[in-house]
Amino acid sequence: MNSVGVYLLFSQPILKNKVTYCLLRALLPAMLVVMVQAFALGSDTLKSPFPFHQAELSYHSGMIMPHVPSIDFLSRDYTTGMDLRLIRRTDGSKPWHRHYHNPLLGIGYHGGSLGNQRIYGQAHSLYGFFEAPLWSLSRSLYLNYQMSAGLSYITRTFDLDNNIYNIAIGTHLNLHYQLSLLAGYRLTPKYHLVAGLGLTHFSNGKIHSPNKGLNLISSTVGIRYRFGDQPSQPSREGSLSANSPEPAGPTAQTAKAKSNPK
Repeated sequence: MNSVGVYLLFSQPILKNKVTYCLLRALLPAMLVVMVQAFALGSDTLKSPFPFHQAELSYHSGMIMPHVPSIDFLSRDYTTGMDLRLIRRTDGSKPWHRHYHNPLLGIGYHGGSLGNQRIYGQAHSLYGFFEAPLWSLSRSLYLNYQMSAGLSYITRTFDLDNNIYNIAIGTHLNLHYQLSLLAGYRLTPKYHLVAGLGLTHFSNGKIHSPNKGLNLISSTVGIRYRFGDQPSQPSREGSLSANSPEPAGPTAQTAKAKSNPK
């Protein structure tokens, strides 16, 4: 079979995993809208020479979620990668800060493998992210969700002569989307341990075919470091704040002063 025949064989419509397909179609546009709105509303706060309060370095390990049989066949290895993120806390000065319980905003870089070095190569992504709290489980333990959107350069693409089996990625430049659930634990006032699960999608938006896209599911573990001498008080159990472990509401001292005015 010649190369054109192989390409046509692997490019035929194949029944996709309906759960994965519907989930991505529902979540990815919403993630992009939230990211754009968050950075548009928060752009006027990013004016200092170094506007970030925290940094995070994390390691990822996972696997390709095949939504067509040909991608399943070509997924040889586990995916691995590293992320470096710079994080800015919101201060509650705007209504949308309070609506999302003082979320975190930031930028990040991702570099990692894609399950088959020869066929898919590696991904290098720059993205913005929005992180907001779900619950503060104790004085040191909290649960957040994170949405990321950006651009990714993937080193290996479909080529009719040299890479005919890569029907997932048709261009080097792709969109990068990620939805994550993160748990954080306060080790010290400056260091937090973070771990969680994430779903990542790479695609060029069908601007060039073939473009089946790649879906990754991965676990992550990392360290988050807090710059400077910023206050870091443990949050109250049950409170909501992405800046955990800082308290989300008024402190006990403030509440007492309000209840006993002079």
